[in-house]
Amino acid sequence: MKVKTARPLDRVRTILFVALFYPMSLVMTLVLVPSLVFPRESIRPVCYLWVRLFMVMTRRVLGIRYRVKIDRAAADLIAKGPVIFAAKHQSMWETVAFNDLLNCPAFVLKKELMTAPVFGLFMKKFDMIPVDREAGASALKGMVRQSRQHLSEGRSIVIYPQGTRVGPGASIPYMPGVAALYNQTGVPVVPIALDSGRLWPRGLFVKRAGTITVTLLPPIEPGLDRKRFMQELEQKIERACG
Repeated sequence: MKVKTARPLDRVRTILFVALFYPMSLVMTLVLVPSLVFPRESIRPVCYLWVRLFMVMTRRVLGIRYRVKIDRAAADLIAKGPVIFAAKHQSMWETVAFNDLLNCPAFVLKKELMTAPVFGLFMKKFDMIPVDREAGASALKGMVRQSRQHLSEGRSIVIYPQGTRVGPGASIPYMPGVAALYNQTGVPVVPIALDSGRLWPRGLFVKRAGTITVTLLPPIEPGLDRKRFMQELEQKIERACG
């Protein structure tokens, strides 16, 4: 899978997006801070205006659209209750878009994001799952404990098995966190493949117009041992990513 070549219009679109989206995000965030005193569910529609803003501006300003392909078994499973989404991570795009596409899941994310000025307050309000990468086994235990709580409340979990953004064609090992969730929660895992890195390349300023494909693959039901699960998860995602 190759990164799409940028055109002069892509640069203009990117500059316009940056000039509009980030100042608007700052203003919107500061305006919404007082709402954090209210319960999460009551302010969710208001706070998610920012997600909607992002989706609209990526489409209309950057020219980035998306399509979702979903396996029938995965769709049936998601309709019945919460699942663990194990997703490829290639760009900023999915970190925002998944809030909309996957119905307000709880994200497993690095602890540092929870301490970001203002933005971190919203991460805490929406009960994201911070992981201290330096804490080893205790971090995994905390992640599993919080994930169980969310799942019991009917909320799905998103975890990026490689732990970071990985560009198209790059190879980084799958980390043990996803196996810990799979084995200790007893909840099915729905692998997600995508190709957002073609249009939103890591480390590059210019974003490319085009269509991102998000593929929800056949679920992995509970019961596999750790090694078999990790092999199956990686094979499913990497083959679908091309």
